[in-house]
Amino acid sequence: MKQKLFVLIAVFAVLAIGVFLSCDKDCPVCPEDNTGEPGNYRLYVLDTYNRFILSIDTPADTIVDSTRIDYLAVDLFVTPDGDRLLVRGDKFHIYNTSDLSFIETRDQQNCIYRFDGGDNYGIMSNLEKTYFINPSDLTPFDSIDFDLLPDESLNPFDAYLDTTSDQYFIVTSKLPDTTYIIFQIDCRSRSVVDSIKTLRSWGGGGPIAYNWLTNDLYFMTIFYNGSYFRQYDLTGDSLISSTYISHITGSISVSPDGRQVYMTDGGDGMHWIHPSRPIWVFDALTHQPIHWITPYDTSGKYVDGLFGQIILTPDNQRAYLGGNSNATGTPVTVIDLKLNRIIGVIEPFNVSDAASIALGPVPEN
Repeated sequence: MKQKLFVLIAVFAVLAIGVFLSCDKDCPVCPEDNTGEPGNYRLYVLDTYNRFILSIDTPADTIVDSTRIDYLAVDLFVTPDGDRLLVRGDKFHIYNTSDLSFIETRDQQNCIYRFDGGDNYGIMSNLEKTYFINPSDLTPFDSIDFDLLPDESLNPFDAYLDTTSDQYFIVTSKLPDTTYIIFQIDCRSRSVVDSIKTLRSWGGGGPIAYNWLTNDLYFMTIFYNGSYFRQYDLTGDSLISSTYISHITGSISVSPDGRQVYMTDGGDGMHWIHPSRPIWVFDALTHQPIHWITPYDTSGKYVDGLFGQIILTPDNQRAYLGGNSNATGTPVTVIDLKLNRIIGVIEPFNVSDAASIALGPVPEN
């Protein structure tokens, strides 16, 4: 009897090893996906209320540096080498990330920077053009002309760069017929490869995102009958689904493996509209919501859900949320993506305002 039991155990062990070794990168949940500690990154926060820039060490989530600014800033970006922080106000102010010391000011307005995550290229967009830039000195080396109509302009604030597929999406302003166009740019060939003209019934545009795994485009729209989160199939050139939300003040983020889509419903802070479901999690393959992250932390404390940006760490362990432009006093909120729960906030002042956040590597110096 004991011999048969040992044989049975050995068979199960061999089968388990075979299953483990057969798990590849396309496996939905591999063993290694749920192991390891959160990676070490540097989070930068623009507090417009107190006029501070904060440098935060993650996952300890402790403030390691800060500097006060004497101008009204709107958002910030970090270069892929992690050495410089770009802060946009009436001009661009550049700082060392190691100690937040000031470097220089550049006379650029209505410009938004995005980087490919390496040293290959960066993108700078304004209301008229998109420029490919050298990440080291931020100088442009190529540009794209969209041949816009006289009353048409670009909206660089809601553009999106997917660093896996090197596809860049940028939206135009609303056209006279209340539609707008989303341009798709292949950053490898540095050319416009597609454009989508939205339907009039979809209304005005908001934040967008792209999923390299499914070739789907996600965007928020607002019309007289409400606001919606829409999922669009670029391969089939068709709308997949529309989900009603309270406002388009939130943002969209795709998990590193492309299998989940996170969306914040930012609400309307000016009219005291707090969404009951401020954080949505969608299955990218079925396009259906699979989870709603409640606005309560693990201790049961309520967190003000007027969220804006949601940034996922590259290891898919944590998410960091800032406030939106329609709200004040929203601190940085931290989510454990394995638990799908808020685990705390980073609130250095009695009233803080995480108007813009950016994640980068830990500075070397």
